[in-house]
Amino acid sequence: MWDAFVAAPNMGYVNAIQTTGVAIVSLLAVKLFGDELTKQKMLGIAGVIAGLILIVIT
Repeated sequence: MWDAFVAAPNMGYVNAIQTTGVAIVSLLAVKLFGDELTKQKMLGIAGVIAGLILIVIT
């Protein structure tokens, strides 16, 4: 993690990728374990993906 913070041009990139990992785990939990996908979880995942897209295009 420290190497990522040192190598990244912006510390926000590392945090965004780490948060994206949480969203991916949530989606995998739904698919693999039958976890319930609530509106709140869907909004959170959509927000993470939208934020990541904004970081990439700017």
